Amino acid sequence: MGIAVIILCCIGIVATGVLIAVFITNRETAIVKASNRELSYIHLASTLVIFTIPFSVIGKPTAASCALVPFLFSIPFSLCISITLLKTNRLLRIFQSRTRLTSARSNLLTNKVQFVRAIALSCVPIIMATVWTIVKPSVVEIITEEVTEKKVIYQCSKNTDTLLITLLVFVLFLALVCMFFAYKARKLPENFNEAKFIGFAMFGFCLCWLSFIPTYYDTRGGNKTFIFATTVLLSGFCVLSIMYFPKIRIMICFSKKNRSEVFRSNFVLTNTSRCNKTLRQTFCYSTRLARA
Repeated sequence: MGIAVIILCCIGIVATGVLIAVFITNRETAIVKASNRELSYIHLASTLVIFTIPFSVIGKPTAASCALVPFLFSIPFSLCISITLLKTNRLLRIFQSRTRLTSARSNLLTNKVQFVRAIALSCVPIIMATVWTIVKPSVVEIITEEVTEKKVIYQCSKNTDTLLITLLVFVLFLALVCMFFAYKARKLPENFNEAKFIGFAMFGFCLCWLSFIPTYYDTRGGNKTFIFATTVLLSGFCVLSIMYFPKIRIMICFSKKNRSEVFRSNFVLTNTSRCNKTLRQTFCYSTRLARA
């Protein structure tokens, strides 16, 4: 089981590294700019860290590893989902604005402000895990089973499991809010709208972790660790494939469509009948913000 987990981790790391390289190579193209280039880099970096989490749980657990796992789980996952949430909310606020965005409101939608908000949301589980670890330190439980032969099981204490589930509830809450914003943004112009992919990715993410909770509590020992590691990998692959495969497909296979002129012309053609002054203003603003 450990070998299988290591192989899947390596595949995820290599796949994410290739995606980062493709995004950097095509950083001046329309599809990368429209998906918020800087935040996409951070999102891919946090996804890369997610694929390294199973390395920390393989092998015999110690008090240090049991205390470290909640931090290694919460930091990249909360950052990944927070960035996805803020990207969706930003897109929705730009295109649904009924009036021209003021300079003050425009500043709230810049990449720097969005990154600070993502860091702030990521600090919540860090504070929770720190306080929990100080109040109830993690220890290793030793369970001896004697059925047909003597078997000794080493596993983290129930305090670690409870903390892990608590942090997971926070991450799932962010994912559900993100899925709600993605649903509201489903009718935005298609060329500037990755909301449907975000919605499907968050749905798959929530489905993975909601099925994880009852299964995790019904197992122990190595099987428990294997379930946690595979769920981490499955959720990482789910977000990576659903959110980024359509973009990579256009960048590699249909490079002619990856131009600003095509994006603008398609936007005008698909919205001629319903285009109004406010929509044109928000379109121009979103293009200018993407260039910035």
